Amino acid sequence: MVDDGEVYVYDIDNNHALVKQFPIPEAGKRGVAVAPNQGLLYVSECGTSNCSGKNGSLLAYDLVHDVVAWIANYSFGVDQLAVTPDGSTIYMPHGTDASDGTHSLLDASDGKPIGSIQTGTNGHNTVVSLDGTQAYLGGYSGSNDNDAHVVNTATNQVTLNAGPTVNGVRPFTVNGTNTLMFTTSTNTCGFQVLSLTTENVLFTVTFSGSCSWSASNAPSHGISLSPDEKRVYVMDAPLDQLEVYDVSGLPTSAPTFVASVQLTSLSGYESTCQTYCEREGWVLNDLSGRYVYVGDTGNAVSTSTLSVVTTIPALQNTRVMVEIDWTNGAPSATSTRFGLGHVTGSPTPTPTPIRRASSRSPTTWDKSPTEVASTTLYSAQLLLMPKSCLPAR
Repeated sequence: MVDDGEVYVYDIDNNHALVKQFPIPEAGKRGVAVAPNQGLLYVSECGTSNCSGKNGSLLAYDLVHDVVAWIANYSFGVDQLAVTPDGSTIYMPHGTDASDGTHSLLDASDGKPIGSIQTGTNGHNTVVSLDGTQAYLGGYSGSNDNDAHVVNTATNQVTLNAGPTVNGVRPFTVNGTNTLMFTTSTNTCGFQVLSLTTENVLFTVTFSGSCSWSASNAPSHGISLSPDEKRVYVMDAPLDQLEVYDVSGLPTSAPTFVASVQLTSLSGYESTCQTYCEREGWVLNDLSGRYVYVGDTGNAVSTSTLSVVTTIPALQNTRVMVEIDWTNGAPSATSTRFGLGHVTGSPTPTPTPIRRASSRSPTTWDKSPTEVASTTLYSAQLLLMPKSCLPAR
């Protein structure tokens, strides 16, 4: 879990015990992603003020050797990125506070810009499908922000625009076969189910109760699909609740209400924090399907009892989290920051780890001021991982 300036690593398999805590030279966190077969964790950041479409940075951290591999600085802004499963390409949105409607394509090995995609939506959240064939680009400002944009990763062309959503695309998730998307929207308590084959909205679910909330304009800032794709968990900030729906009947039957889980209050602000410090939440299933983590509340919810089983102190102060699993001393799997469905019809291949030298130097390559201004060696961060899978120190 990443708080601005501090990192916390917790053990999922040992009652969420704190494994380690350390400071980092980071400010204005915007997103995280992991490339297990590269052994790299990526953190996008804007510094002490909003990017506003410019001067973003990307930090790459060597997970095996506990050292920052490189930091790339850009002329454009950054937000919640996604990396392809083969660890080759990063899809980087320029941010909802940008005005260019662009995602940049980055070489995941060094952060170098290698292309761009224009959608008209100022990109905010980004997901790549489990099989790596599609990228999903969403945002809530710009000319086409009511559509979720589907990109063919082989051609990097937009092949489908799903929607229209109620009011832009806020946190979202997709199923394992790339046929369904679950979206939340601005100033809306609830979620929608979109078809990724017909582009249409299949169902719109509106929560009961008040949707009046002044902390931000995203009262449902968090949605996660269980790995078995039977349930979806959605933030209901005005009521400090996690709403649980059965979605096993999709795409023919509408989601049905299961339960509301009462959470710790979202009142107040994250601290220490540089930008976007309101506590608005985030929702993430772990890969095993045992827990749902709710950012900015600190709560870990048992999926079997639908009750809060523990409160993780650091998670009360951040919504930036990810699970990283290890096999034989190397990262082997990640939840991503988004709770994705994992029903694919076939086993998900395990990435082949790329072994790295224990001594790292900054990545260097030809670059212009409009691409990356510098690469720097620092210390950095680990997030949420089971201790039983941690490499030996």
